[in-house]
Amino acid sequence: MTPADWDAHLSWRRHCIEPRVFVRVFRMLSVVELWVLSVTLAAALYAHHLQPLPGWPVAVSKDYMVVFTLTSFALALLMVFRTNTAHARWWEARIATGRWLNVVRNTNRMLLAWADAPRDAAAVREFRRWSAALTPAACAYLCRKDAYWEHCQGLLSPAEIAWLAGCDNPPVKVMAIMSRLLKRTGLSAIERAEVEREICAFDIALGALERITRQAIPMAYTRHTSRFIIAYLTFLPFGLFAYLGWLVLPTMMALTFLLVGIENIGVQIENPVRVLPMHRFCVGNKTAALSMGQHDWKVQEVLEAALGAAEAAGWEQAAAQQQQQPQQHSQGWQGTASKDACFVPPAPGARGASLAVPPMTRARPTRCCVASPRDAPPAPIASAPAAGTVLPLHDLAPANNSRPDPIPLEQAPLGLTYYSDGSATFRVWAPHAASVQLLASRTRAAPLGATPNPHPEALGLDAPAPDHGPNAAAAAAAAAADEAEGEQTPLARSGDIWGAALPAGALPPGSAYQLLLSTPDGRLLRRRDPYARQTDYGSEWCYAVDPAQYEWKARAWSQPPFDQYMIYEMHVGSFTPEGTLAAAAEKLAHVASVGFTAVQLMPLAEHSDAWGYNPRQLMSLHGAYGSPDVSKAGAVRHCVV
Repeated sequence: MTPADWDAHLSWRRHCIEPRVFVRVFRMLSVVELWVLSVTLAAALYAHHLQPLPGWPVAVSKDYMVVFTLTSFALALLMVFRTNTAHARWWEARIATGRWLNVVRNTNRMLLAWADAPRDAAAVREFRRWSAALTPAACAYLCRKDAYWEHCQGLLSPAEIAWLAGCDNPPVKVMAIMSRLLKRTGLSAIERAEVEREICAFDIALGALERITRQAIPMAYTRHTSRFIIAYLTFLPFGLFAYLGWLVLPTMMALTFLLVGIENIGVQIENPVRVLPMHRFCVGNKTAALSMGQHDWKVQEVLEAALGAAEAAGWEQAAAQQQQQPQQHSQGWQGTASKDACFVPPAPGARGASLAVPPMTRARPTRCCVASPRDAPPAPIASAPAAGTVLPLHDLAPANNSRPDPIPLEQAPLGLTYYSDGSATFRVWAPHAASVQLLASRTRAAPLGATPNPHPEALGLDAPAPDHGPNAAAAAAAAAADEAEGEQTPLARSGDIWGAALPAGALPPGSAYQLLLSTPDGRLLRRRDPYARQTDYGSEWCYAVDPAQYEWKARAWSQPPFDQYMIYEMHVGSFTPEGTLAAAAEKLAHVASVGFTAVQLMPLAEHSDAWGYNPRQLMSLHGAYGSPDVSKAGAVRHCVV
């Protein structure tokens, strides 16, 4: 309905009789009106002329009104149930026809937004044409009237209209064509599934209308209500004449029109497609489909202009906030800062930005070092290099990477931690050990890369320890040599955690170390530190790494709004043929050029056959990707802007 229709609907004129509607309805009810008028006239003549004579029975009496009083509630219930049931069918049909419009708009909108403009233009155009013809085809099929094909003039060729008109189910044929056109576009499987879901929704709505038009309300329900009303009106004059006299004639005519008219409303809306404005639906859906294609260029133009203005305003606001706020960094448990990511925003109106993210420098299960609105980045640089420029190392300002101050042993994190005075702490969780010692070796050199895992099918978890199995004797001899050349430090127990405070120089960075665990049954086990930064999978040795030894160098960094992040998930081992962090850093310019603003490195844990997913050495960088210092230097040296 239009606003003008609603104004007329709410007007006081709704209480007045509309002559054309009244004549049409009266013509429909004329047979019943004539019957009731004849019976009423006969009852009046009998009561006036024959009933007063001796010997004639009393057919007209006030006492008969008791029967009508007792049965009036049944008549009211039957009529209410009749109209409510019919209205439910009408409303379901109206919802189904409304869903048609949603389908036409949604499918065309999705195609216009997702399809590749030059490549899929022809398929999108054909899809729009057939979607505009979908509603007329459905109306012609449901109403069995060829007049609806007139809405397809100018959309379909005469041959196409004739073919559809000769089909058993024209709308299903139109939907089949739409699905085939959809398959010919370059949309992804997920996008095609979304459009197909809308087409299926049209088919579901069509099925609901088919069910309504092909199956009426049960005949017994309809016929009994109609016959009850006729019987009620036929005998009512014999009781009513005694009260109204000859006025019973116009009274019965009015009652008949009102009561039978209510029943007639239920009959009319029982088949909704005969009373709904189907032609208006055809015009509306056709206009909706065609107008979306006609105005798509304007939508794109407005979108590009709005995005350009918003992007320029966003960068200006971010720059103003950075100049007002002091330099702050989000610090991790061991001093890792969010400034380790280097980001320079593009020029206003430009697309994308660039980001180089170095690997984790303290991969411990601590709080995540993610920048937040409270983490104010440093002041922006005075002038930014051109996009795609590779910054040499000397152009980067040094960052603060000093060691933390010493803390009590019981507050220290698990693993090996170095402090500003040169001392260190070591703690490990070993609830079932009888004793634990830290064995350090200064002569064993750290490996250049990962050693192949001898048991890749079990991710190394089921590999026999060196002190078990057929090579136990050789392992024992090697262990004895290690113990002879190494330094052992006993760890003190505190609950389930064993630890020791190490003086300066006791375990310098680069030293090899392992754990010697005594079990309650007397066995001696050699194990790696679960929090080790670097390991050797050929043995149980791991190597001390001090993150503060490497001086991070990060350019002044500007954080974009969170809603503008485009994150690329990178697996270092498969990103480049070399499979190293240094090689991946060389490709950061390409990653930024395609629109990504952040890089999320997939798991980097040490393991030769697990692609970085190692539940045993989560904190150890995979040796094949590069050493810890090499990976850091490569990431910063190739920071892309």
